Amino acid sequence: MLPTRAVRPFGSSILAAAFLLTCLATPAAAQAPAADAGPNAGDLHTTGNLDFSNAYFFRGIRQETDGLIIQPSLDVGYTLYKGEGSLKTFSLNVGTWNSIHHDAPSGQRNPNNPNAPAPWYESDFYATLSFGVSGGVNVGVTYTAYTSPSSAFSTVKEVGFKFTVDDTRWTHKYSLKPYGLIAAEFDTATGTGQADGAFCQGTFVDGCSGAGTYIEIGGAPSFPVWKQLTVAIPLKAGFGLIDYYQASFLDANGQVTSLDSKFGFFSIAGAVSVPFPSKPGRLGSWNLHGSVEYLALGEMPKFVNNDDGSQVNVIVGLGFSY
Repeated sequence: MLPTRAVRPFGSSILAAAFLLTCLATPAAAQAPAADAGPNAGDLHTTGNLDFSNAYFFRGIRQETDGLIIQPSLDVGYTLYKGEGSLKTFSLNVGTWNSIHHDAPSGQRNPNNPNAPAPWYESDFYATLSFGVSGGVNVGVTYTAYTSPSSAFSTVKEVGFKFTVDDTRWTHKYSLKPYGLIAAEFDTATGTGQADGAFCQGTFVDGCSGAGTYIEIGGAPSFPVWKQLTVAIPLKAGFGLIDYYQASFLDANGQVTSLDSKFGFFSIAGAVSVPFPSKPGRLGSWNLHGSVEYLALGEMPKFVNNDDGSQVNVIVGLGFSY
């Protein structure tokens, strides 16, 4: 995550450091429902999505709101261990998430690197180790590298911990799936390798040159509606723990104003996934999915979004799993 659009090319982040919170499986972009579990009963699983969106916000920070935004992703997971004791599963996932901006300011060719593929704004790589323990609890750690093939922003490196609870054993079909995430950037410099790198150049804001730490809490209440039709209502809120949501700018009087927000954003969405009306075959399970998300932005994300404190994002896409 990062913007390049007319406001800034900067780095982004997604996960981090504090005991007991695990990893996420798709960076910044996992607003659409995951593909349905397929017929594969083995230890190796693959999921993927091809999504189209009207806007791209990373943790409340605007990346693009114009043009055609295409966001393909692919995840490969392998179950390394299954047991009946306190440790139920031990898994490894690797994957990639991408954002391609066609006919948009952030999709223009970078004059400093004219050979870079202009529309390919972002390409992320992640690797996750997750532990499933008793009580439906899952703890994981994820390393994510956010890169820009088009050289729109500098690479952001992050380690994150995520703690999730599968509460279906108590709530049955009306699950809440609460989670907590803490993510920390590392290997940063002033204005480089940080989610706020293009807005905070280390001149006006104390601690601006330091790596940021981010916290997120949320859940995805879901329930079946009709036959195989499932509706989810993802909720999440993001906060800057250390040096995460920062910006500096000149006001109308030519005075320097600095922002250091603790509250980043609140998001509520409605998401639906509809499987293809056919029995799973050798090509796995496929679905059509879509979501509508409302974002309420904190002080710094609002500034980045041209002083607009809210945003509605729409995603439609095709998903598969095997």
